[in-house]
This record gives sequence, structure tokens and C-alpha cells, in this order.
Amino acid sequence: MSLHRLAVCVILMLGVMFVPVRSDAGPLLITGDAEACFGIACTPGDTFSMGSLISYTSSVTADFSGYTDPEDGGLAVNFGTGDFGSIWVGSSSPSTLVNMPFTLLLTFLAPTVSDARFAAQVTGKISTTQSNGILLNFDPNQIQLPYSSATGSGLLDITVFDTAIPSTGMGKITGYIQATTAVPEPATSLLFGTGVLGLLGFRSRKRLRRDKQ
Repeated sequence: MSLHRLAVCVILMLGVMFVPVRSDAGPLLITGDAEACFGIACTPGDTFSMGSLISYTSSVTADFSGYTDPEDGGLAVNFGTGDFGSIWVGSSSPSTLVNMPFTLLLTFLAPTVSDARFAAQVTGKISTTQSNGILLNFDPNQIQLPYSSATGSGLLDITVFDTAIPSTGMGKITGYIQATTAVPEPATSLLFGTGVLGLLGFRSRKRLRRDKQ
């Protein structure tokens, strides 16, 4: 094998050794605060209302907190681990709320990430179980944010579920947080690369000896 081809193989092996791969993270503490508001260019807060038509309420400090599942890296934000706040519809005929912008702001306390904003529309929803209710529709339903913690860094896939709320009733905004991490696997790749390079070097030396004879 020529030195040029050997050099190309070395470069390729080094590239493979340090390619990061995505995998589910271990147990990760996730906690954060939720704020929201209605209208165009509004400022999210722990409480926000538009007269007696509709209002939003969340905790002052942390609204959701819990450890991700070690098996799938996910945290379901529900009644057990908190929520993203509550919506109360005061009007029995909330047609005036159709197409009203809604902004949900999530500020993560752990792990450390940038603020996550969800801009959405409130649209009318009429069904057999929720007559004259509304559907809080998030678009997109999922965003991805980088995070860092004491054990490493990675990505958070944050999903907010669409929420149906009956007229003169209340509904909780819930979701799901998936933690993934980008980790290099140099050990296995290094062993593989070393073995391949050793074989290439052995073949090269064997060929040189044969050429001298």
C-alpha cells in the first residue's frame, strides 16, 4: 500500500473516532417556570387576564419539576410533575377569542437552557363534550433547545400538547420533555482504528520486504 493511501486511511479513521452520536440521557432533573399572555406583542406573566373572557394562571416560582425516565429520557409534564399553567374561560360563548394569539414562555431553572417561546392561536372548538369550548392550538408543538448540566450537555425536545377548554371552565396546559445527549465514543472507535492501522502497517512492511527480495 502506498504512503498516500495509508495517509488517507489514517485521516478517515481519526474522523470516525470522534464522531458524536445521540443517545438517551440518564436521569436528569428538569424544573422550570411557565408564564403566558394573550394578544399581539404581549408580555408573559404568572397571571394574565382579558377581563372576564379568559385568564391564565401559573405558579410564581416553579411550575414543573421532576427527573427524566432512565429508560426513555422523558418527563411527562402532567398532574404528577406540574404543568405549564392553567387557562380559565369565563365566557359562555367565547367566539371573540377565535384567532387570538397566545404566547407561552418557559424558563428552565435546571438544566440551564435558553428561554423557550411558543406562539399559538386560540380557535373556537365545539364538540359533543365541550360545547362552545376553545382549542388552544400550538404550532409548532415541539421545539428543541441545547442544555448544559453538571453531568454533561445535550438537547431538550420540548412538546406542548394542544389543550381543549370548555366554556366557563378550566384546562391545564401539559406536555412532554425528552432529554438527549451528544456523546463521543472514542474507546470503541480507537480500538477499531488501531487494529485497522496495525493491519495496514503489517501489510505495508510485508510488501516492502517482498519487493526487496
